[in-house]
Amino acid sequence: MLLFVHLRGVFLSPSGAGPRRCFGHSFPAVLCPLLGAVLAGHGRIWYTAGKQDPIPYYMRSCFTCLSWIPSPTRRTYRRFEQKPVPQDVVDDIIEAVRLSSSGANRQAVRLVVVNQPTDVARVQPLVKWAAYLPPEQGTPKADELPTLFVAVVKDTAIPGDPATDIGIALANMTLAAWDKGVGSCIMGAINKPVLTELLGIEAPQQLVYMVAFGYPSHKSHIVPLTAETGVKYYLDENRDYCVPKRSKEEIARYL
Repeated sequence: MLLFVHLRGVFLSPSGAGPRRCFGHSFPAVLCPLLGAVLAGHGRIWYTAGKQDPIPYYMRSCFTCLSWIPSPTRRTYRRFEQKPVPQDVVDDIIEAVRLSSSGANRQAVRLVVVNQPTDVARVQPLVKWAAYLPPEQGTPKADELPTLFVAVVKDTAIPGDPATDIGIALANMTLAAWDKGVGSCIMGAINKPVLTELLGIEAPQQLVYMVAFGYPSHKSHIVPLTAETGVKYYLDENRDYCVPKRSKEEIARYL
């Protein structure tokens, strides 16, 4: 049996069926559960399964056809090594957003890249970290701060509600960064009025999120969500994050 993957769902075809194409854009999109997955599109191989290494972002998502195929290793990171994010990674982040799926192809998501050290330092006090932890635990210290911020902005002059598009863009950009070993933290608890002025964002554009990027200096572990843990993440004895997650049985059911 072949699986055909598209943003709107997974489509099945009987064994022996010939190559099919993405319903949305007519690019080949075939996944073989026996031999490993191959998503072929635009003349290149997007994804080959059966490897232990993290799957590159462009192999997780044919940006024009798919939303994203999540990497189980991409987590939120809040402490970072003090080395800059290279320009090629920044370019990948921008390209991941540029080619993201978009409702009616309206493309209302905009970015402001903050990568100069003096500008990054000005952003730092305008974002809040780890709401479930006391500041002395959740806020990165001076030698743990991110080295790159990207502001996610919506263009309100473009009709429609871009909330879903913004979510897709956030997923794609953080996966693109993680492919190069760069961690991220999506931040909604931010000082929007001050950041809007600092970043030169003018109407009809509106600031929605800030995303911090950098090379992680800590680990993040998934732990079962229980009555004792609740949903709040916490730090272990090594200052690594432990993040409770619900079971597959709780979040999904079959008809």
